[in-house]
Amino acid sequence: MAMYHLSAKIIGRQGGQRAEKRAKAGRTRKSATNAVAAAAYRSGERLYDERTGSTYRYARSERVMHTEIIAPADAPEWATDRGQLWNSVEANEKRKDAQLAREIEVALPQELDLDQQRELLRGWVSREFIPSGAVVDFAIHHDRDDRNPHAHIMISVRSIDGDGWSKLKIRHWDDRSVLNHWRESWADQVNTALEQHGHDERVDHRSYFVQDADKPEDLKREPTLKVGPWARGRDREVSNRLIKERNYDRIKQWLAQVADRARAALNIVPERAPASSLIADLKKVAVERQQAPLSPPVHQPKSILDLVREHQIKEAAKAEAKAEAERQAKLAAERQAKLEAERQAKLEAERQAKLEAE
Repeated sequence: MAMYHLSAKIIGRQGGQRAEKRAKAGRTRKSATNAVAAAAYRSGERLYDERTGSTYRYARSERVMHTEIIAPADAPEWATDRGQLWNSVEANEKRKDAQLAREIEVALPQELDLDQQRELLRGWVSREFIPSGAVVDFAIHHDRDDRNPHAHIMISVRSIDGDGWSKLKIRHWDDRSVLNHWRESWADQVNTALEQHGHDERVDHRSYFVQDADKPEDLKREPTLKVGPWARGRDREVSNRLIKERNYDRIKQWLAQVADRARAALNIVPERAPASSLIADLKKVAVERQQAPLSPPVHQPKSILDLVREHQIKEAAKAEAKAEAERQAKLAAERQAKLEAERQAKLEAERQAKLEAE
């Protein structure tokens, strides 16, 4: 089942001297204090840091499936060499608390194979970051059991300018609205890729709190707990399984309520008027959902599809009921007007007959 995840952070020298020593000793994971160490960890390569004189090579519990550097068309040759690229960044930044790179970590759909995941990433980074002149270095990681495909995307904080870096950093990326845009655009890119390759699954970048804003309180889904590599198979996975079962039960209850409202709306439609295809489809889906098992969690419905279906059902039921009520009211008004006209005509005929008799 496709899962959504996108997180962003800055890789820099904020850790101070103590963090620098940890990185030099090779004991820092995912929070490397310089760009060369960070790139070595994410790419799985052995890289030499010219600034500190250290060589970084990290043992990994994950498999590095693919690494790639994408640079603007006019970038110098060194920009596509991992060691030269990040050593150039280190040499260019002088401050002891300098920001060196921006990292975005994304979850990749398990439904796509490695080639499709690679194309998905290439398309997204080429659209979102390369036009600003930045250089992107990404690595695709899979767990040893292929349970958690994801990518680490390192992005330069400055754009390429001639044979070096620009004087000014790309500051508009610091705005929160840009991060929100990246989150939404990544979801769109993933959904487009899933659709192109014939998969029904979809992802949603919005939180459950936003997605379920119009639902009753007892039907709102619970967020699951983050399960890192050290917690896998322990208490958090058990807790998440229970949360997913409760969420699945809430989705079934919500579908049942929507189905009941749709049936109520259908009851006012005359037999000669055909029901809309969407409402008829709702009945079928509701029955199927009522018969679906609650466990194991892998059988839970696909959240984004269910939410879209729920919204369509709800709006269709409202529109059907409103249209039918207006039609019935119009017919009643026409009948009333016709009866009134007939009554007036009868009274007029009687009055004329009485006048003729006199």
